[in-house]
Amino acid sequence: MQKTKLDYFNKYHTVSSNDTAWGLYITDAGYTRIHPHTKYPGTGHPMDYMFNWDKGRILQEYQLIYISEGSGIFESSTAGKKKISAGSFILLFPGEWHRYQPLKKTGWIEHWVGFKGNIAEHLFQHIFFNTDSPIYFAGYSDRIIEIYAQINSLSEKEPPAFQQMISGLVLQLLGITQSVKNINLFEGKPIEEKIQQARRIMRESIQNNITIEDIASQLNIGYSLFRRMFKKYTGMAPLQYHLQLRLLRAKELLLIKSMTVKEIAFELNFDTPFYFSRLFKEKTGFSPQGFRKKAFDIRVATEWKKPIQKNL
Repeated sequence: MQKTKLDYFNKYHTVSSNDTAWGLYITDAGYTRIHPHTKYPGTGHPMDYMFNWDKGRILQEYQLIYISEGSGIFESSTAGKKKISAGSFILLFPGEWHRYQPLKKTGWIEHWVGFKGNIAEHLFQHIFFNTDSPIYFAGYSDRIIEIYAQINSLSEKEPPAFQQMISGLVLQLLGITQSVKNINLFEGKPIEEKIQQARRIMRESIQNNITIEDIASQLNIGYSLFRRMFKKYTGMAPLQYHLQLRLLRAKELLLIKSMTVKEIAFELNFDTPFYFSRLFKEKTGFSPQGFRKKAFDIRVATEWKKPIQKNL
């Protein structure tokens, strides 16, 4: 890109009924390099997107902004005022008053994408994102910049199904924000190693009659703290995590015809074969026998479709 006082690209999109039906669609995307002591924001944006520091702005969409260089200030009605450093994501919410700008002495480079849709609403109505914590520090990342560059390239060219392609890239970026949130919470802290040890113990003890309390005791950590931190780290309670490991092993054993359902239930320390069968169906949608039959039918169908090799 040619170096000028203000370098930028932006594109604002029309949206079809197919785009909205997809569940996540793009409204706008762009890139801006603000050099030190340059007026902000620049021109060239529709009226609904323009703002100044004194009045701020309210959007009717989500936006995910990544600051790859420079520093600045962000403020919103819920989160208050926050310092922004290079490597930070800023997440904007529809209907939420906000304002942001680079420091005059540093300027910054911002990459952004705006989006809407039912998938976005689903994600933002749950615990993944909230207006209290709109800043995520990821550090400088060539991969993040590359994703935004792909979004901008697709936005500019608008090839067939570009909306659907960009929606996948937006989900990647949102996934990165969740990853860095957990990394910032746990990385380098003793509890992270405890959780990793617990996961290893669970995997090695699938066929043993071990309890979550036993695991916490082995790791010399209180059960309540262990349970709370394990859920924050993995997204599920340790008991559910261990149960999923046992059910995954049960699926493997069900593919071995020599083992009965009763033998598998006792192999994995379920109280009774009836309890194992009921739980398996509740979690997978199939009874153990039904799962085994479906796997067998799929295997037969796959073998039947293989081309017959002639002897040479």
